[in-house]
Amino acid sequence: MIKIIATDLDGTLLSSTGEISEKNIEAIRKAQKAGIEVVVATGRSYASASIPLKKAALNCPIICVNGAELYSVDGQLIHSITMNKILIDEIIKVTNNEQAYLELYTNEGIYAKKQTNFIDILTKIISLNHPEITKEEVEKRAEQRFQDE
Repeated sequence: MIKIIATDLDGTLLSSTGEISEKNIEAIRKAQKAGIEVVVATGRSYASASIPLKKAALNCPIICVNGAELYSVDGQLIHSITMNKILIDEIIKVTNNEQAYLELYTNEGIYAKKQTNFIDILTKIISLNHPEITKEEVEKRAEQRFQDE
C-alpha cells in the first residue's frame, strides 16, 4: 500500500503557467482522502512554494530549500538545517574566487550577488522545464519568482 507521495513543483507538478492543474488537484485530494500523505519537496523557499498550493486550496507538508527546511501542513516550521557564519564566509570566499554563482537562502530572503544572476538562472530553469512558452513569458515568470522569493 502507498503511504506517501512526494512531488517536486517546477517541471513536475506545476503547469507551464506555474499553476497546479485541476487534474492534479483532484489526484492529490483523492490520494489524501485515501489516507496517503502528499508532500511537496522543492528547491524553492517556503514563501514561494506555498503560493501555488494556496491558490489550488491544497494543504500539504513542504520540504523546501532543497531539504533545509520542513514545514507542517499548517505552515509551521518543523525542522531547519542551518550553517554557521564561518562556513558561510568560506563558501562566499570560494565562490568569489571561482567566479561561481552563489545563492544563499536566509531567514530574511535570498542572497545573490546580483539580481540579474538570480533571474538569469531562473530563466534558464524555466526555459528548460517549459520550452513551449515564449521568452517574454519566461522572463515574466522569472521576475515574479524573484519577487516571491
